[in-house]
Amino acid sequence: MLVPKVENRGIAEAIAIREACILYLKARIKEAVIESDNSSVVSWCIAEDGAPPWEVKVIIDDIRTLAIKASLSVSVIRRSANEVANWIARIALSLGSWSFNMGCIPHKLALLVSKDV
Repeated sequence: MLVPKVENRGIAEAIAIREACILYLKARIKEAVIESDNSSVVSWCIAEDGAPPWEVKVIIDDIRTLAIKASLSVSVIRRSANEVANWIARIALSLGSWSFNMGCIPHKLALLVSKDV
């Protein structure tokens, strides 16, 4: 997964959601829920008739398409209950582009995922 450096939290969250959709699609996981603490991004993802801001439109369009293909939904959750996405978004905001192989997940991320299951 390649996570680019971005300055806007909404764009960072949208990128994290899009990457989650791609991972679910590649893993052939069906009917999952992707949770985000960013209510604006979630509303852009689920609104069928609304247009998101131009800066994030292409990413939101990707999310909508991928979510349909993989039977995924996006919902809002409290930030304190969404440590995995929060960690990924924080990394995307603080570093330059970075990537990791799903076969070799960073230790901190693996701990957060195991807590979230």
